[in-house]
Amino acid sequence: MTRQESSWLPSVWIALFFAFLALPFLQMHWRVYPEFDNLENREMASLPTWEWRTVGELPNRLNAYLNDHFGFRPDLIRWNCILRMKLLGSSPLPMVIPGRDSWLFYRAEAVPDGNTLNDFLGAIPLSEAELEGLKERLKHKQKTFERLGIPYLVVIAPNKSTIHGEYLVERRKRKRAATRLDQLMAHLRSADAPLAVLDLREVLLEGKRDGPVFYKTDSHWNRLGAYLGYREVVRKLSGSLPGLAPAGLMPGSPRAAGPMHGGDLAKMLYMQDLLPEENEMAMDLAPEEHGPRWGALILRHDSFGDALYPYLRRHFSKIVNLAPFAPFDMDRIVRERPSAVVHIFVERYITQAIHDSFFHGTPGQ
Repeated sequence: MTRQESSWLPSVWIALFFAFLALPFLQMHWRVYPEFDNLENREMASLPTWEWRTVGELPNRLNAYLNDHFGFRPDLIRWNCILRMKLLGSSPLPMVIPGRDSWLFYRAEAVPDGNTLNDFLGAIPLSEAELEGLKERLKHKQKTFERLGIPYLVVIAPNKSTIHGEYLVERRKRKRAATRLDQLMAHLRSADAPLAVLDLREVLLEGKRDGPVFYKTDSHWNRLGAYLGYREVVRKLSGSLPGLAPAGLMPGSPRAAGPMHGGDLAKMLYMQDLLPEENEMAMDLAPEEHGPRWGALILRHDSFGDALYPYLRRHFSKIVNLAPFAPFDMDRIVRERPSAVVHIFVERYITQAIHDSFFHGTPGQ
């Protein structure tokens, strides 16, 4: 190498270094490189505008925008997840817990989105005041619907770890044997009158003998789990709706439906193409003997209720969906003149139910 070449070589390396640093910002503006699809289930931060009245918020809003739109962000997250999951067997995301045999579990506390790991560990017992408050709220709501002559049913779907906890690798010991759902159901049994609350744990634990009832790479129940839940809901409602009976299964159901792309937990890791879902089940229902028998069903639910629609549509001419977290409008329910009202939520949301996110009004109204 000549002296002249050695004199400009450092400048080339410096120029390449700064060009490398500029690449993410060029990508943000031009999007030349096709990035991996961003499948985060949330609204990404928008570019903030300059306003004097919000100038104090500008640094935080600009930082949120850069965090969400930084060039190559999806691919950088994906590569980090692949290396950590494949080489170390650990998740770089606090909301995803790797389990045995490629199972993934949702740690809702990290978002926050309720409690899953703490429920599994029995780490957050409910107080007597909380238990009594929920019981009184359920009693009040049930009496309200009884006066209107409308069957009302509360359904609690278990967390994935409650049913398939054998795949959850958790080194910490459970703090207590009873979970919050155990406490709640025991407390409701002490009520002076039976309350229409359906706990689906037993039917799903029994049903998993025929195959998994939750997805491996998703936080929700699969088609078999949803069918078992639907069947219990209809059986419970049949006490108030004579002639209502769940649809049976055709011979050969359930059966494995074959692998497909990974579910919501795999998508959080940007690995849905590398972590296939193997727990989908094919469900062939017996042919309908007649059309919908009943009128409207008010169905208030979180994401676990989505999978019930194909089954419940067999029995009701109309299903009215009410948002799970906003107070519902009792006047609207009365106007619909429903045949029944069903409220379903997953176990991790028990606290939100107690604190009015799931119920409208207060006892005594």
